[in-house]
Amino acid sequence: MTKISFAHVLALVFGCAAIHAANVEPGQNSLEAKEPLEIKVTKNADGTVIGNPYLSPVSLFLPSKGYEIDNNARGAGRGSPRYFIGRDKEVGLTMSGWFEPSYKFKYRNAKDLWRSERPRKAKNIEYMKINDWDVMFYDLELPTKIKDDTVSMVTLKANLLRASTWIDLHLSGVGIGAERTGMRKKLTDYIKAIRVDVGKAMGFQVEVSNKGASIISPDENPGRLFIKSRSLSVTKADTPSKPGFFTLHDRNDNIRIIAWLRPLSDYHYTSPAMLWDETKASLTKHQVPIVGDFEYEQMQGWDVMLYDVKKDKQGEYDLNMRASRIIDGIWFDVHLTAFDQKAYPLMRTKLSRYMKNIVATGGQAGN
Repeated sequence: MTKISFAHVLALVFGCAAIHAANVEPGQNSLEAKEPLEIKVTKNADGTVIGNPYLSPVSLFLPSKGYEIDNNARGAGRGSPRYFIGRDKEVGLTMSGWFEPSYKFKYRNAKDLWRSERPRKAKNIEYMKINDWDVMFYDLELPTKIKDDTVSMVTLKANLLRASTWIDLHLSGVGIGAERTGMRKKLTDYIKAIRVDVGKAMGFQVEVSNKGASIISPDENPGRLFIKSRSLSVTKADTPSKPGFFTLHDRNDNIRIIAWLRPLSDYHYTSPAMLWDETKASLTKHQVPIVGDFEYEQMQGWDVMLYDVKKDKQGEYDLNMRASRIIDGIWFDVHLTAFDQKAYPLMRTKLSRYMKNIVATGGQAGN
């Protein structure tokens, strides 16, 4: 029998309500993006646009119409929906890149990032600023020669943080002998011509600041869940099957927060007790070792259920709280877990206090 993790069980528990309520497959949630969650390359009368508003409000505009996605190219990010790779046949350059949430940029600066990415045999390394991009150039000699001249791959790496998005671009071209200098100019001109546009985000977004983290639902049904803490990290972002589902970890308190913003149509319960009964049934189905009794209460506008899960190690428990509330057509569904606790009755008080850090707002209200 395959053993599944408790985190996976929680995902199943959280997911069952939305599926039963709407009687649809995962991924058909009314708040979900109707477009595939992948970076798109489209052409218009003026040039080429790279981006997807369901992944990021940021897009790149290239004045060139020669850039085409290369489905056969090998790239470091192949398989990721946030990655793209292609070639501009008009200028003979290859460009690949990622659109990632800015909270994944965990470096002091771009140079700190590139220390681990730079090839060992890179030569003629140069750093500079081009428009708003942090840029690194380097040459890499290829194992071939043309008419006794060295052939080099000239690479430009560019880094940009904008509107909760981290864009990481790699541009490259081949230079023979003295052509390397000309190739650097060609790469410089190319990135100078790229326009960075910021539009309206269409999907669920996460914003992380020194005050905490906000999960923001799409504009068609706006809502925001703010978690006040300076020690949060996002360990899992939205997926195509769970578009408003996020996992965060508070390093100081060793508490995991699973949060899901759902449309009111997913809430098919006549009372909180019906939701708790369904949660208990799911936990029992997946043989989660519950210790002691379930407790229920109301807390700062939230309906709350508390329960404890026994760990394999003797005398240790995971303390759990599921909290639910509805504001302006959004169902806020939050699960807190405090790990590896021994004094578990006291930890219930800790989780109750932690709920004061979580603020849910509907409409256009901020944090």
